[in-house]
Amino acid sequence: MECAWDDTFFSAYGSVIELGGQHRQAEGDPLRVVLSRLRVGVCLDEDLDLLNSTWTDAAEEWTDFQHLRARTCDAKQFNERRLAEVVGAAGSFTCRDEVPEPMEGEPPQAERHSDLSQVAADVVTAKVGARVVCKMSFGAVKTGAHGIVLLFVPEVSVSCKSDSVGEPVQMPFVKFSVMDAEEKELACRWQVPILLSWAVTVSRSQGMTIRKVAIDFSGTPWSLDGMVYSALSRAVSRASLRVRGLPRAHVKTSSCALAWYERARSERLIRCR
Repeated sequence: MECAWDDTFFSAYGSVIELGGQHRQAEGDPLRVVLSRLRVGVCLDEDLDLLNSTWTDAAEEWTDFQHLRARTCDAKQFNERRLAEVVGAAGSFTCRDEVPEPMEGEPPQAERHSDLSQVAADVVTAKVGARVVCKMSFGAVKTGAHGIVLLFVPEVSVSCKSDSVGEPVQMPFVKFSVMDAEEKELACRWQVPILLSWAVTVSRSQGMTIRKVAIDFSGTPWSLDGMVYSALSRAVSRASLRVRGLPRAHVKTSSCALAWYERARSERLIRCR
């Protein structure tokens, strides 16, 4: 919907190449067929039945699956419950903020503190054995990498074993910044670069291919267009997916996005002729 987006594709400097199909799922997998319909907002009764049948036991929590949630508060609630189940002492890491007095025309300090809470947590609590995700690239561990806490020194550092890196990595406090439109730093927060990750938001899971995915749609508004498709398409197959509580009302597709694709296809056909 931004002018810059159109300028990128509908100009002399850019062109549209549309990828077809769902590339995480194998040809013939039932999930691939369902996703092809959900992507354009088509939801059949049999699609809902198929998806909701994957969570076979109402009491089963699927603890070895990566859980996805719509909102940060939902993921946080799930993570806090899982953390309480881990045996051992907890350690806390309290943020340290640097918020200078605003100059004329700059946002007030209260607004900057609010913005800082969006880039890093006020308090991070961890235990040995906790499942975490890295919020910032740190050495060989990249942003979005998942791992396990091995040890920690409260208010100092945490050591994690990443799924993607062989050796444990010790992470002290790092700097998270809030910038203005001209890339000037307005405020910064020092915090360890991890979050509990038994559950993550769909937004944070974007781009991930997840081998085992559990999504509980019940009791939470999934109001954003395309969110259901984004969540389900992290899975590699129907067999690796667990879904419960998915109603038809949650399946939404952006009319603007569909119109944009139609325009792109028309432009491409015109050029091909």
